[in-house]
Parts: sequence; C-alpha cells; structure tokens
Amino acid sequence: MINLSGLLSIKGISRPELFSFFDQVSSTKNSSQKQNQKLSTTSDQVGILAFFEPSTRTRVSFEAAGSALGIRWIVLNPENLSLKKGESVKDTFQALALYRPDFLVIRHHLSGFCELAQKWTNLPIINAGDGFNEHPTQALLDAYTLWKKNPKKKYKIAFFGDVVRSRVARSDIYAFRALGYDLSIVDDGGLETKLFAKAFKVKLISRAKLKAQDVVFCLRVQKERGSQVQMPALMPNDLGKQTLVMHPGPVVAGEDLAYELCDFKAKNNLVHEQVENGFWVRKEILRNVLNLKKRGPKK
Repeated sequence: MINLSGLLSIKGISRPELFSFFDQVSSTKNSSQKQNQKLSTTSDQVGILAFFEPSTRTRVSFEAAGSALGIRWIVLNPENLSLKKGESVKDTFQALALYRPDFLVIRHHLSGFCELAQKWTNLPIINAGDGFNEHPTQALLDAYTLWKKNPKKKYKIAFFGDVVRSRVARSDIYAFRALGYDLSIVDDGGLETKLFAKAFKVKLISRAKLKAQDVVFCLRVQKERGSQVQMPALMPNDLGKQTLVMHPGPVVAGEDLAYELCDFKAKNNLVHEQVENGFWVRKEILRNVLNLKKRGPKK
C-alpha cells in the first residue's frame, strides 16, 4: 500500500493491510502524547503540495497533518509556475526534484499523472486525486470512518450519484471490497453507469432499495469532467431509519443531498466524521512515507 514510491493507488490492498493501518491511526488519535509530539524523523523534512485542481479538505488536511509532524511545506500555485511560459510538465517536476524535497502530494486532472511524476522525480508521491482514476487517501479515510464505527460489521453500501466520473468511487470500491462489504450502485438508467457497474463487478439496484442499505455514499456530479448525470438529490424519504449518509465533499446542497440531509451534526450523518478523520489518516500516511524513506530500500 504505502511504499518507497509513496501512495499511488489503493488497488490491490488487502484486509490485513487495512486493519494494520487503521490500528496505527487509532493509536495515534487516541494517544494525547503522540498527538502533541513531533517526530524527530520529520524535523528537517520538506514536502511539496502540488494541487492542479481546487481542493479544501484534502489540501488543508495534508498541510495541517504535516505541520503537526514538523514537516515544512512548499505550496505550489500552478498559476505561478513556468508551465504558463510553455515549459513542459515533465521539465517542471524534474526541476522540482533537484531542489531535494522529501516527497510530493499531487492532485492533477489527468488520470495516471501521479505515476508519471514518480518516474520523473524518483521521489515518494502521494496521490491526492488524479483525474477520474483514483483518490486513495479518501478511500482510506472513508473505510476508516466505517471501521471505527463498527469494526466487525459487514456494511451494505450503495453509491448514489455520479459514479462513472468519480475517482472516489473507484478507490472506495477497492477498499470496501477488501473489507468484505456488500456494494451496490443506484441505477440512474444511463448506459455509462451500467457499463461501470459491470466493469467493477458491482450490482445495480433501484433507488427504492436504498432503505435496505446500511450506508448510502452520495457522490457529487462531476460537472468539471463533463458529467450530465441528472438524478434528483438524495432525499430523507430515500433512506431507512438507521441508514448512514456519507459524502466525500464538497457537498452541493440541493443537488447531491437534499437540504434536509445537510445537517452534518445529525446522528446518521458521517460527513464531518469523514472530514475529521481525514486529518488523522493523512497524518499516518505521511508518517509512514517518511519513516520508509528514512529507512531506505532493503539491502
């Protein structure tokens, strides 16, 4: 999962890997001593935040988690890079590597970009979202949120919304399946959704069957990627009394979730738990990456 290349993908992750990582996160989160302690291994570590798409939760949680570990951040603004002058993106990243950062956290609109950046720089790369390919750190925090709520439960989870263009859906499917959860996708009647479900071996269900789900994972319509999914917002009467609601954010109230479901302090709403857990999960990812880098390759 997390190795000397960083964290590029969640695909192929195993249940023991997830459980081990979750135990690490919980140990850090529950120990006030660890919460207040900066690792000596990170006292001189430098990370680059390179976000080529807008972000609030992912970027800020990485920045906050890294600062808590003593990491010094270089935050890139794509609008101010020499890419605007015609430099190739490969040359840009090879130049960045020569300034000797310890790792990079990258979000980019092209699928597979993080793997390319790792080859260009030979540095650990943490994938913070690449096109509609993957979002592995989001999958880890989503899976951790459900595991923390009930480690033994085999959740029934339905994805609702724009699964086809959602990198979150792809990574979450990999993580949730490794945990043995029962997965489904709400059928919006579109051919793309049917093909997606077939490709990822996830069953399609009708909207009426959401009441029988333990979790409804709502997804934003990816307008910036050309999506034209037209499903009415998730409504309270779609859900069972005990159904949990999740959403990776940002929530577009009235489009993804009905306004009545945007009370993030409600008992069955896990959205703010996801956001909070993002800090702890990303802190542990950074800790793992830096500790592996310090130890270096096995001889």
